[in-house]
Amino acid sequence: MIVLHLCNNTKRLIRFDPSISEVTITLKNDGDDAYKPDLFGKRIHITRRFTIQGASSYKILSDQKVVISTKKADLDDICDHMSIEVDNPLNVLTQGSSLWIF
Repeated sequence: MIVLHLCNNTKRLIRFDPSISEVTITLKNDGDDAYKPDLFGKRIHITRRFTIQGASSYKILSDQKVVISTKKADLDDICDHMSIEVDNPLNVLTQGSSLWIF
């Protein structure tokens, strides 16, 4: 895996064939503050796909791995609801870049 602090854009994360890379995260979605639990279930799976040309796309899946959306706006709604600040560098802090902060 290539860490983000070595690159200044996402297309440089892909160095060799295949020319596509994917990152998938799973969010817990239960309790009183769950985001549309009837639609997503107890887990929300989010996949972002990058190409070497610099394009990217999203898939938002339910706990049954059914694609619910491919829109960035829907991902933004989920992040807002769960108070996830993706643009905050401390949310994606690598071991290497943490040495420069402290």
